[in-house]
Amino acid sequence: MKRLCKFFLTIFAAGFIFSSCATTDSVAAVSETDTEPIAADTTDIADEKTEPPQESFDEKSAPESGESIAEEPQSKGPRPVDFVHRGIKCEIEDMVLSGCQIVDDTSASGKKSTRWGTGSMASVDVNLPAGVFEILFSEKAFQTPGSHFFVTLGGRKFECFPSEPPLGTWELTLRTPLVFKIPEPMTLSISIESDRSYGYASQDFFLDYMQIVKTGD
Repeated sequence: MKRLCKFFLTIFAAGFIFSSCATTDSVAAVSETDTEPIAADTTDIADEKTEPPQESFDEKSAPESGESIAEEPQSKGPRPVDFVHRGIKCEIEDMVLSGCQIVDDTSASGKKSTRWGTGSMASVDVNLPAGVFEILFSEKAFQTPGSHFFVTLGGRKFECFPSEPPLGTWELTLRTPLVFKIPEPMTLSISIESDRSYGYASQDFFLDYMQIVKTGD
């Protein structure tokens, strides 16, 4: 009888030890599962706050013929210039200038012109009727590097430059005519600025006037 009781006690103790080991292994497994890193499948909120896609634009190209120009806030300056007949000529020295030097030049329209360098700017507002227009500039440059400048129309920026190589006398920027369309009468702000890029910065060149001609309805 004693041997039988001892046998049952031995079996009970072994079962308890086995049960305890199984529970410990289970807890360890759960603990390892809980601490496993969660896959990064959520989207960062900052990534969602991206800017709307911008239209790709090559500054070295002129606007396409008949491209529509949207109205934009007018620049702060003198009274806007009125467009009359089929075309007008806006003297650069009469615009709002910054970093430009007005010089006497008997060969220029109005006997004056503007000398441009790095950081030079000019702006003017023009009242335009609906239609298709072309803008050209009268420029005098002596070397290709630094003889280019930028023109902003309706919020878009374009590059203008003279002949290659420059003629060294007054010439129109026929290589880069700015052709655009105005869907309805509006006041268009036009800004001109030299290049400030390192290695490509605008150097000494001269601008006489801006010519705007209506080429179509």
